[in-house]
Amino acid sequence: SDGPQTLLKLRLLNAWGSYGLKNPTLIFNYCTLWNDEEGTLIQGTAPSELTRHFSPLLQLGSVYFVSNFRVKPPAPSYRSCSHKLTIILSAATQFEDVTRSSPSFWPDAFEFTPFSSLHSRIRSSVYLTDVVGAVVSITGVSSTVTSFGTTVRSDLVLQNENHMFLDISLWSDIARNLNGQELAVLGRSGPVMLAVCSLRVTGATKGGYSLTSTPGTRCVLNPVSEMAHLVQSVFFASTNTCQYYPPRFATPNEAAAFEAECTKTVSQLLALCFPPVADSTRYHCSGRIVSVDSSMQWYYLGCALCSKAAIDYDGVDKWCDDHRRLVPQQTQNFYKLRVTVDDNTGSAAFVLLGRAADLLVGLTANDLSTRFPYQRNVLPQELLALEGRDFTFDVQLPKPEYGARGPPEFTVLAVNEQEQPNSCSPTLGRRARNAMPHTPPPNSPHLMPLTSPYVVPTMQNASVEHG
Repeated sequence: SDGPQTLLKLRLLNAWGSYGLKNPTLIFNYCTLWNDEEGTLIQGTAPSELTRHFSPLLQLGSVYFVSNFRVKPPAPSYRSCSHKLTIILSAATQFEDVTRSSPSFWPDAFEFTPFSSLHSRIRSSVYLTDVVGAVVSITGVSSTVTSFGTTVRSDLVLQNENHMFLDISLWSDIARNLNGQELAVLGRSGPVMLAVCSLRVTGATKGGYSLTSTPGTRCVLNPVSEMAHLVQSVFFASTNTCQYYPPRFATPNEAAAFEAECTKTVSQLLALCFPPVADSTRYHCSGRIVSVDSSMQWYYLGCALCSKAAIDYDGVDKWCDDHRRLVPQQTQNFYKLRVTVDDNTGSAAFVLLGRAADLLVGLTANDLSTRFPYQRNVLPQELLALEGRDFTFDVQLPKPEYGARGPPEFTVLAVNEQEQPNSCSPTLGRRARNAMPHTPPPNSPHLMPLTSPYVVPTMQNASVEHG
């Protein structure tokens, strides 16, 4: 609906660009996040071609009268707030800066999710998540190589009043601008409270959850909120609560050298397994899937909170070693795919689990197992279609205790399909030609950093590209 006669008074909290996963250089939309005088959040969007028009015009943290805009329902995924409408900005939208005449305007706004409720957000694509907690530790900025090229990363740990922990991966500009050494200095005199907004929840850990930043992420030091005050009251007498750890790789050259050292052929991976040693290094290996093992069940029933196997408890409920008794709604099916990967040097068994398998197939195991009446030991065509395709795998070596159980099996942590054929044998998998065409996963509105979100004057922050 058109709204030229409507006048809103809003503070700009954040601005960033959204782009597709397959082309991280192509901006789809210019996105903004605003709050009003009552602290209500609303998201705004504009066509990508207006990015250069709005970037110099709008200043983060400023208050504006906004007019000549439209509203519509929000996008179905990756929302930074729960408002039922989105503001549509255009070249005709007008902004009048009234920051100086609005000293009492609501300074910031959040939609915090309690740590105990984050299980419902795991791998959810509907809402991004705001959290607040006391900073336990932060690492220095370390260079790392991703599928999009070399970027930087920092790891942050937050704790709540119940001593649950969040492991947060910060990427790109947000990692650069969140000064870990400054936080550690502040922590010498008391707890450091930090709000981190617009995160994706990627999984559960033993003590809490893991999250990752997005380009819409912003950080606010010592936010004014009841939840932050509650956490602070628990740790009010604590000192030296924030620990700083130096970066692993200080320069891109160090990271690139390490990545080159971790790139192995199949035969080199097999050689690393003898004698068996404890090695948590993330190795890279390119090869072709020549077969998907049909002798083992391709999915299993697991805990929806941590993806570990769920065993029968009383004929109805299930049991997870970490999360105890589970009702049926707390379980779902997960992939466990064993594939044979071959390059010119040899072949080996790779095991795909969880998110890596979801992205490879393009459907979750829960969706695929319920969409079609497949049995666990009968491979659907979507899995057979993997045969004969070339990928680059990130893998870990098997644990030493598994060394005596047979040939090594490498756990896949991540996988990317190669656009050009590699040097593998050109022979297709024996069943691939009869398989259905592969359906790639839908594009996710990952985001591209444009400007730095508003935060306390002593600390700058910026949107972060997901690595």
